[in-house]
Amino acid sequence: MREEIGKLPETPWQYFCAIPDIKSTGIKYVNGKGERYMGWAVIIRAVNTVDAVTATVPEIPFATLCTMRDKIVKIPGVNRVLWDISEKPVATIEWE
Repeated sequence: MREEIGKLPETPWQYFCAIPDIKSTGIKYVNGKGERYMGWAVIIRAVNTVDAVTATVPEIPFATLCTMRDKIVKIPGVNRVLWDISEKPVATIEWE
């Protein structure tokens, strides 16, 4: 994520990936055959703020998100990438 975010014209105030304690069904290919397995979801989070009391979500080009996705799903055990577009308020900046 860091590598791709660094290519953007403006760097978000904060950005990270979160891995919540939930798994989802995915497909992996073993010997050319697709098999179901339970894998982790990785959530991309990027925000801009001036005071950390409120935060907006910067637009990340879809092509950049797809590049991040393609790299992240190569990590063993990961089968899903999500983009958190929740602003603060309602959500918080961090995942906890």
